Amino acid sequence: MKFFKALYDYRELLKTSISKDVRGKYKNSVLGILWSFLNPLLQIAVYALVFPLIMRNSIPNYTVFICCGLIPWTFCTSAINRTSFTMVENGNIIGEGNVGSLVTSYLVNNNLKIENCYSHANLTSLCDYDAGGLLAPGDKQFSYNISNSYFDGKINATYRTGPIKAMNENNNTDNLSKIKYTISNCYYNNENFTLTTNTPSTTGLTTSQFAEQSNFAGWDFENTWIMKDGRPELRIFVKD
Repeated sequence: MKFFKALYDYRELLKTSISKDVRGKYKNSVLGILWSFLNPLLQIAVYALVFPLIMRNSIPNYTVFICCGLIPWTFCTSAINRTSFTMVENGNIIGEGNVGSLVTSYLVNNNLKIENCYSHANLTSLCDYDAGGLLAPGDKQFSYNISNSYFDGKINATYRTGPIKAMNENNNTDNLSKIKYTISNCYYNNENFTLTTNTPSTTGLTTSQFAEQSNFAGWDFENTWIMKDGRPELRIFVKD
């Protein structure tokens, strides 16, 4: 029941995401969304004509048999192919609060460690608050560590918003003395994120400064990171 309640609560976001996906998929198609219905019907028509009439297939109700198999098969293959590119195609993240490019929600009193991570995503909070470049807001009693990571995207929100994590970090309203988390050697692009922030151990760099390896103190550029296209990238994702 919680699943269906969540679907209902975020129905506007779901409707917007589906609408965007459908418009983008059939943007350059003459038939538009009509093609999604014609495509499986034309495939079934080909099977129905080729096998029973041309190849003289004598299986009873062969067309019905083909429909029962082809429609779910087409759905499964399309779903798998689409999900393979989901992370790339949805680099821009939209949510109604609690927006983070790496972690959007987490349990209280659990330990979380984010190390050697980055995000280029652009984030939008429809509520205009509770957005963090890497981490969405969580309870102040939550204990976690973020180190050697950066965010160089943009955030469309103004309240309780931070370049690494959210929760009143801009304007120093988060009462930093009560916080149990630790942040070390983290950076963000201050040309993209322009709000005033007091996030601990987080340094804003310009785009040109991002291209200088020496500006990322304490990072392992021998084994973990490599400079590429004007910013650090993880070696495991860079082809030789």
